[in-house]
Amino acid sequence: MKFVLDFSYKNTIVLGLTLGFLYCSLSFANAQNLRESDSLEQVLKEGNYSKQQELEILSQLVQEETNLDKQLRYSLQLIIAAKEADSVKYEFDGYLQKGNALYGKGDLTKALESYFAASKIATDNKLNREKAQINIAIAGVYSILEDTDSSFEYYRQALKLLVKQLSNKNDSTSLASAQLNFGDEFYLIGELDSALYYFEKSNKIFNALDNELGVAINKGNLGLVYAEKGDNERAEENLYDAIEVLDRFGDYQTVCAFLSYMSDIYFNNDEPEKALDYATRSYDIAKKNGLKDLISDTLLKLSILNESKGNFKASFNYYKDHIIYRDSVKNVAELQKQNNIRTENKVREKQLEIDLEKEKRKRQQTALIGIGAVLLVVIMLAFSLFKQNKLMKKKNEIIALEKERSDGLLKNILPEETAEELKKSGAVKAKRFNNISVMFTDFKGFTLQSEQLNPEDLVKSIDHYFSKFDEIAEKYGLEKIKTIG
Repeated sequence: MKFVLDFSYKNTIVLGLTLGFLYCSLSFANAQNLRESDSLEQVLKEGNYSKQQELEILSQLVQEETNLDKQLRYSLQLIIAAKEADSVKYEFDGYLQKGNALYGKGDLTKALESYFAASKIATDNKLNREKAQINIAIAGVYSILEDTDSSFEYYRQALKLLVKQLSNKNDSTSLASAQLNFGDEFYLIGELDSALYYFEKSNKIFNALDNELGVAINKGNLGLVYAEKGDNERAEENLYDAIEVLDRFGDYQTVCAFLSYMSDIYFNNDEPEKALDYATRSYDIAKKNGLKDLISDTLLKLSILNESKGNFKASFNYYKDHIIYRDSVKNVAELQKQNNIRTENKVREKQLEIDLEKEKRKRQQTALIGIGAVLLVVIMLAFSLFKQNKLMKKKNEIIALEKERSDGLLKNILPEETAEELKKSGAVKAKRFNNISVMFTDFKGFTLQSEQLNPEDLVKSIDHYFSKFDEIAEKYGLEKIKTIG
């Protein structure tokens, strides 16, 4: 964490808030010491794990990591792995921890972007507990940006969600974290009694859960309030207890920050010796643990404190060392920045791949729907043509039958040759024969007989004679021209 070293009341308040927010937003429950983080790093490097195990390792590692650059790098790796595995829970964790790392590095705009990405995931997938958790984080950023209305609004939303979720210890831890951060917000605006109220409420939960780190952070924040109220004895007591636990957990950044804050308090209270003592202790711990950014900050603080006491030579030497460490940190930071940019580009590329894949699937779905529609139209047309063909076939059969009947009737009336000519040309040319024989026959007394016979016998008699005439005509090549009467 990098702090602005300005010995004003406003900035000391911001420092206290930063401490409370940053670590409470991590939900305490998963915090471990540096040795455990190092062992997880080793497991990750060995690569003997499945995709699911990779997600679990990265998620645990990014929550336990106290080095902000490593936390940022691992959070980006977690986001990529989660997108590949289509795991919204781990993707949420990745964006949350990415935001925490960016917050710790002071990049509040990008931190908010990451937090809002996590918030969208929680909202879209109805992850109410995660929604409360990210609301706490967003509220903390707005607090630093001095947007008190927005900060209070997000804290209230978080508390409302968490009260509904009180079904297990994890939810209780989240509620305590929210209360602690809500207390920080009251602390920021100078309402110390309200801040104490929420700190004490959260402290009860942390004690009930036997959450040692949560209790330590809470004590540190109580110490800050007591210091602001002028109760330096209780302030030191609480801060010492907090620092002892934080030191055991390897959270040296927070230890240095608490010590540095106490230095500010004593400086503002015109106790430069104690201010210098706390600043020196903060510098010693930062140097011992190689925290170059904190070393640079505490060197600047020591330079300012010595200058205020008239120790100009010591002040100048501290300032020179501050410049050396500052430049060193900048060079390392630039390299880490480039690495982070590359990792972020991978995240964007992965997101682009996912978006392209979704677009591809959408196009395929649209194409399938189009093909289905075309097939349906083709089937309908085919069915319609089939019905038309069937109807046409039936019509043709009827036409053929009628034609056959017509031809038969025509042949019965006319000579076959004449009938064929009539069908082909629609007319018959006149033919000339030099010699022909014409025979007329008659049924003598037919009228009288027809009156005496019943219809059935009459038709039977006619049929008999007509058939015989036809046989004679066919036998001798005669053409029957007309039947009358």
